[in-house]
Amino acid sequence: MDKMYPLLREADLIVISTPVFFYSFPSQLKALIDRTQALWARRYSLQLIDPKRRMRHGFVLAAGATKGKNLFSGIELTSKYFFDAVGAKFDGLLGVRNVEKPDDLDAFPEFVEELKKKAKEYNQMLTKRKKILFLCRENACRSQMAEAFLQEYVGEEFDVLSAGDNPAKEVNPKAIEVMQELNLDLMYRRPKNLNELLGLTPFDLVITMGCEAYCPSVYAKRIEEWRIEDPSGKSLQKFREVRDIIHEKIKKLLKVLK
Repeated sequence: MDKMYPLLREADLIVISTPVFFYSFPSQLKALIDRTQALWARRYSLQLIDPKRRMRHGFVLAAGATKGKNLFSGIELTSKYFFDAVGAKFDGLLGVRNVEKPDDLDAFPEFVEELKKKAKEYNQMLTKRKKILFLCRENACRSQMAEAFLQEYVGEEFDVLSAGDNPAKEVNPKAIEVMQELNLDLMYRRPKNLNELLGLTPFDLVITMGCEAYCPSVYAKRIEEWRIEDPSGKSLQKFREVRDIIHEKIKKLLKVLK
């Protein structure tokens, strides 16, 4: 699950594709769902907010061998609460009955067409958003905080990302701590290499946070340089000061974006 939590937090779309076993999920998938209790606890017990929760979607595909009226009821209900735990909007379930072997789907062309239609809807939704990238060397402090603040404010309006050309192994624990003071949760986020995102160019806006050596070149319609001090290796108070500077800059950026 240490590998799964970051993937769930990074995802824009989570799709469950499953057979129906006794009106529920197979045990392996159910085990994964049960272990997202850790994310549920961060939200409801610790009152920490995943900034990406309002831009993440969840959908279920299910196939069952029988034709009972309530064949998908258990899966649908569990999925609803699973997506709530991982911070995703539950968009519904698409199910097909009387299917046990792959060739059985040939008898249900309407299901396949509905599936293609849904895929097209998601593709349009996820590709039409304007893309904003926060960029620094390690993607461990400043750019992570800026990404989280903007995601919290804009929801689905923009595709907000962050990266670095020399990413650290993990998000700085002090950055996580000072963001938690504002109830924003950076736990399970991971630093990303800029190369992972180059396929998304051109970005509509790239904001460099203040590169101490040089800033990598990225194809973008507009580039801003914020020149914010790197708090790495400094006190928790310095992290708070940098956090607050970033927060104020994000608020000003919102006025331009809207």
